Amino acid sequence: MDGLSWEGDELFVDRIKIADLASAFGTPLYVYSASAILSNIALLRSHFADLPVDFFYAVKANSSMAILSLISSQGLGAEVVSQGELFRAIKAGFPPKRIIFTGVGKTKTELLIAASLGIHAVVIENCGELEHLQEFKDGEVTLALRVNLGLDVQTHPHLRTSSVGSKFGLDKSGLRKALRVLKPSENLRLIGLHTHLGSQLRDHIPYLQALDRLVALAEEMERKGFELQFLDLGGGFHQDFPFPEFVEGLREYRPLRWRLYFEPGRFAVANAGFLVTRILYVKKVHKQTFVIVDAGMNDFLRPALYKVEHPVELTPKRNGKEKVVCVVGPVCESTDQFGSYFLKPLKAGDLLVFREAGAYGASMASQYNSRPRPAEVLIHQGKAILIRSRDTFDDLVRNEIFQR
Repeated sequence: MDGLSWEGDELFVDRIKIADLASAFGTPLYVYSASAILSNIALLRSHFADLPVDFFYAVKANSSMAILSLISSQGLGAEVVSQGELFRAIKAGFPPKRIIFTGVGKTKTELLIAASLGIHAVVIENCGELEHLQEFKDGEVTLALRVNLGLDVQTHPHLRTSSVGSKFGLDKSGLRKALRVLKPSENLRLIGLHTHLGSQLRDHIPYLQALDRLVALAEEMERKGFELQFLDLGGGFHQDFPFPEFVEGLREYRPLRWRLYFEPGRFAVANAGFLVTRILYVKKVHKQTFVIVDAGMNDFLRPALYKVEHPVELTPKRNGKEKVVCVVGPVCESTDQFGSYFLKPLKAGDLLVFREAGAYGASMASQYNSRPRPAEVLIHQGKAILIRSRDTFDDLVRNEIFQR
């Protein structure tokens, strides 16, 4: 459940009218349901209740401080991919020992800061990272190696991250080089293996195939004297992922000698978030009806980037026959389109609410076309809480240096 409901002709999120939120905070507006986020976390835990599993929230999915704080309060760890995300995670309340640092291009500065903080694990993507970490002399650094398994998965090509041709992880040659560096090291300790297949995955079989390969690698490494603690299968669960079948497959590995880590991002927050946008104009061009709204691709990039159409609701409800309309934004790009929808007769001033916008929405927003980024509101315990103010025009030029 995502928290949306109808009462008469009006759409509500957690019993608060969408139209009232739009009036109070303006549009475009991101709205999140705290209860939906907590329900998603509880659902994940219920599926894996009897297995040695830990969860590390993928901060990139939605890096709002309020949402990070909420997720941290539930005891999850954080998976970060930059010094900025590391800063956010710690500031939001994630203890360093519940943080893993992944990412294909970590700088020397980022690596040494992560080491100095004593985070749970730095996930190594290339041997150059090991060379930087060998310079850390103030204690032990615990590591995992990210493995590119060469597994192809059924998802958007841009979302595959462990296939041949992907920039992520180490292949067999890279693993051998990394182990040669780690074996004699006095300050670097290997404690895990990591992989990430991709995002929006509906099939559990590739995860079991990945686990087969990680288990074989772990056993080989233990024969070489390394003592591993965990195998990290990454994230990527689609909202309709077949968890019962997956868990049944995992049980065949019991007793598993290592803990299993997962990095849910989208699954935790996607269906808990909505983008509320107001219709500015309705016009026809060469017999095609365009609905122009005040949200653009700078506010919500996913439809333009991945050619996905998010489910949409029109509020208030309208009567009449549905017609195909193309919903577009105000940005000066032909790709600034949200998709084609069958909608009831609508007019300027009505609201459209895009569902499943809680992940990779606000976190990917920009100021392109010098458009202020939207405000964000969290519905928590019956109250609408502003968790990010809308950019001002001063914000657009705040960090710029110029003379008149």
